[in-house]
Amino acid sequence: MALSADSVNNNVWEPPKLESLNGHVDISVDITVNDGRTPLRAAATNGLLDVTLHLLGNGGSVHITKKRNWTAQLAAAYSGHVEVFHKFLKHPLTW
Repeated sequence: MALSADSVNNNVWEPPKLESLNGHVDISVDITVNDGRTPLRAAATNGLLDVTLHLLGNGGSVHITKKRNWTAQLAAAYSGHVEVFHKFLKHPLTW
């Protein structure tokens, strides 16, 4: 079961309810809303370090961009989340 635009509410990504998965685990961590935001970008922009690390550890792409061609790492820096930004620097797929 892949996530779709139906899983997005008011342009804020929300995970599906566990009971709606029916045993399926093929959920992409790189689902995007209409303007190209991913869960990784949302977590980084909002300074959610644990969520950012979880998404990175589960294959979240550090290369997806949206307007301004900013990655999640740049969004974290612009939003003032220095600790999140530094975790991207240590992540092997960032470079």
